[in-house]
Amino acid sequence: MKANIKRREPKTDILRAIAITCIILGHSKPNSIILEIRNFNVVLMMLLLGNSFYLSSQKKNFSYLDYVKKRFQRLVVPAWMFLTFFFCFFYLVSVIAEDKYYFSFSKIITSYSLTSGIGYVWIIKVSFLVAILSPFILKLSNKVKSNFWYYLLLVAGYGVYALLLFIHDQLHGFYSALNNINHYLDGAVRTLFTEFIFYGLSYSLIAAFGVRLSRLSRREIAGACLLFLGIFLLLGYQNNHLAVQAFKYPPQLYYISYGVFVSLLLYQLLDYSVFKNLFNNQLVLFLSKTSAWVYFWHIVFVYVLSLFRKSLPVVIAETSLGRFLFIMISAVVVAFIHQRLKAGFKTYDNKGDIPVIPPISQTSHV
Repeated sequence: MKANIKRREPKTDILRAIAITCIILGHSKPNSIILEIRNFNVVLMMLLLGNSFYLSSQKKNFSYLDYVKKRFQRLVVPAWMFLTFFFCFFYLVSVIAEDKYYFSFSKIITSYSLTSGIGYVWIIKVSFLVAILSPFILKLSNKVKSNFWYYLLLVAGYGVYALLLFIHDQLHGFYSALNNINHYLDGAVRTLFTEFIFYGLSYSLIAAFGVRLSRLSRREIAGACLLFLGIFLLLGYQNNHLAVQAFKYPPQLYYISYGVFVSLLLYQLLDYSVFKNLFNNQLVLFLSKTSAWVYFWHIVFVYVLSLFRKSLPVVIAETSLGRFLFIMISAVVVAFIHQRLKAGFKTYDNKGDIPVIPPISQTSHV
């Protein structure tokens, strides 16, 4: 009986590879134009997350608690494992370099909470929040058959989100009162809203768009692409063409519309074989399959650049291309080694916990 091998979708792999590459590009401190252009990456990731969940779970029955547990083990636990390595590694570096340790206790704790800390790991929190809401989004999508009414519900959902943002911005007196009662209470409530509710709701709406993506015709996708382009241009005019980065934390419509527009444009372009064949290769497949760990490992090299910039060659430390290539190549190489080691340990485990030692031949020379 043949094994049931899950077939990968080249378009999804290519888009995921583009997203992770653009994320790393943004962290290499490029010029403002490149920084602005690549600002669709997180939105693209969330669209793919929603689309992948739909494709993998549409006809499956599963326990929600088991699903959440698996998502936690796949997203949060690896992040904590990486952070443990990260802080231990830089502790050893600080000892060898005879430097004061680079991270405060507060920064370490907030890193593990996936809120602030060293930065960069907030995307894991967002992915987990979206993941735990995805089954409910899928149920909604299955119940609402009409694309029109489904997307109208998403528009209403964004309206609720925008209203919450507005109300939150008016609560200065409320937070002052909380601060007078207890400083930590003020911080806890702010964190709940800004780090969890707002991010979870906004990016879940983007993932909800992705849940329905495979069911849209090319004409419908083209129409949606033009619609979001129009929204982006209109909001750009209203905001004096400010950088969309300023509307990313938490995400607002100006930032979201740009991200969805570019993501849908790329999605459409990859329907053409000339573009698909250009990017459909083993490197892209590797980036897609190991995107999480490529992302984790790139953080190490971002900090290497930040902490030891003066000790690095000028071409790496002082040029955006040099920084990008240093971070990207280093992260990919370490991710490759990491995957090979995991595969090696897995092969060893499959042979049994206790290796069988063959008897020594009488003619053997030891």
